[in-house]
Amino acid sequence: MNKYFYYGLKDDFNWSDEQFKVVLSDHLEALDILCFLTNTMFEKKIKDLHYKYYSESLAFKYVYQSLNLNSILNGTRHISEIFNFDTIVFDISSSYIMQRSLFETYLTFYYLYIQPTDENECRCKWLIYQIAGLNSRQDFTSNYIDYKSKIENEKETIKQCIEELKCNEYFLSLPEGKQKDILNRKQAKILGWEKLFTSSDLKSDLFVRSWRLYSNYAHSEYISLIQFKEYNQDSYELISTKQLVAFSSLILTAVFVVNMKKLYKEIEENFSKLSDEQKDCINFLSNIGKKSS
Repeated sequence: MNKYFYYGLKDDFNWSDEQFKVVLSDHLEALDILCFLTNTMFEKKIKDLHYKYYSESLAFKYVYQSLNLNSILNGTRHISEIFNFDTIVFDISSSYIMQRSLFETYLTFYYLYIQPTDENECRCKWLIYQIAGLNSRQDFTSNYIDYKSKIENEKETIKQCIEELKCNEYFLSLPEGKQKDILNRKQAKILGWEKLFTSSDLKSDLFVRSWRLYSNYAHSEYISLIQFKEYNQDSYELISTKQLVAFSSLILTAVFVVNMKKLYKEIEENFSKLSDEQKDCINFLSNIGKKSS
């Protein structure tokens, strides 16, 4: 990874194929670094509160999603015997949905583990997140005895979490209307996705418009068909879009890496073991995507 390579990239993302391959390669290297840092929690046998270990799960979820996105961006070779052609297919629909998911996985990680300023806020946000997740399964029915037992146990867990939440100082500091809304609607987060963007460390102007586009693409079948048709009629637009998704994902991964090392001193110590070139490039790319740069 060489940060000086990125000085030469054009703002309109009109790169050569070789430059694009460098970005995809650096994306994989950044994901390796994120894996290396996340694995510190297991390697060092870090002991902490149970719910904080889900930070590891969120990080690996992000890595797996990113690896799938990288494969999509590389393209899939398709050989048709019927039409007698050999081509590389870029699935723009899947790339948009995957990139949207990466934004939301990162924002969830940031919201639960990086943004809280004290243990009360961290615990409050986790309880709300846990209650919403468990509650979403209560409406599913099954004839399996084990599943029925699991649902009953989770119902009891929800009650216990709600009782703890009602005593949480951060929760009690929220407006009364907001408290009632959280308890009645069982929403997963205090803030919606767009407000999570603006309250996070990400540069809104760099990412929010993309997230809105990807969300529109995912939620509206008609809009996705319009865009799919337009991109397939304009190969230049398709290539530019692919390059933008790749670079956005690389920047977001660098931001994730920088925040991951904030969780525990052992993770930061492992980050310091990386080569100077890797550390410089991660910090450089992270500064592109963060407000504080």
